[in-house]
Amino acid sequence: MQHDGATLEQTATAGIPGHAQAVLEAGDDALADASDELLCALADEVPVPRAPQRSEADEALAQALELTLRARYGSRDSSLRLRVTDNVRTMVSLRRDKRRDQVEARIHHMFLHAPAEIWTALGDYLFSGEREAARIIARYIEQHRQRIRRPPLRPVALSTRGRHHDLREICQTINERYFAGEVQVNVTWARNQTGRPNSSRRSIKLGSYTSRDRLIRVHPALDAAFVPRYFVEYIIYHEMLHHVLPPKVQNGRRELHGPAFVARERQFQDYAAALQWERENLRKLLRRRARRRSTVER
Repeated sequence: MQHDGATLEQTATAGIPGHAQAVLEAGDDALADASDELLCALADEVPVPRAPQRSEADEALAQALELTLRARYGSRDSSLRLRVTDNVRTMVSLRRDKRRDQVEARIHHMFLHAPAEIWTALGDYLFSGEREAARIIARYIEQHRQRIRRPPLRPVALSTRGRHHDLREICQTINERYFAGEVQVNVTWARNQTGRPNSSRRSIKLGSYTSRDRLIRVHPALDAAFVPRYFVEYIIYHEMLHHVLPPKVQNGRRELHGPAFVARERQFQDYAAALQWERENLRKLLRRRARRRSTVER
């Protein structure tokens, strides 16, 4: 799975009034259909920063957008507030501000100058979880990606030698076998996530590729004696393909696993065996995950 930018996200947070809570949860599927580029579960979380100081014109636009969202939310009072952000990952979210006892819509500043139909889609997505609205917003984000602030690159401490699998050696082997040694990427075991398991997230991302860092991360659940080497090789091969075959934009949507990608992926010599092993051992992998999930994503 590639991660070199940002996407919209809905956050179902306890305390949001009745109908809003329900549609937020329903909206997760709409988001999944809207964009293949979901946030990498293995990536470090970043705080939500405020947008840069805005002009008077932008302030007026922000007020107008807040009124539009209030009307869609069905509230004419101040229980819903708009916060314009300069976030680099989450472009759209809705959550409860417990300190002020308000519902807060967090919207990236790229939407201030969006046309009226995009503002309508924002309200439909946030408060009804409409699939088409999610697709419209995802396309708008893709078309205006240049407005997303690029976070400074941070050095990544690589951890390649596990108890059972050496990622550096496996990466070199795959590079020579399938790419003539020409792929220049790093690899590391991802950090274990801490905190209480979250039953609402039911997937495990076994690998990810960050193009800005040219870095492949492999989930630490795979560093186990029961995990065969060829399956770890498959995960690394899959992520290397994201480097060799970067995503293409089709109809305003970023396509990560297009026909060319799928064809190359099937050239992996243990492709069928890897998929079968994954199906047969998913439950065992899930018991080793840092957060409770029930499907595999790459």
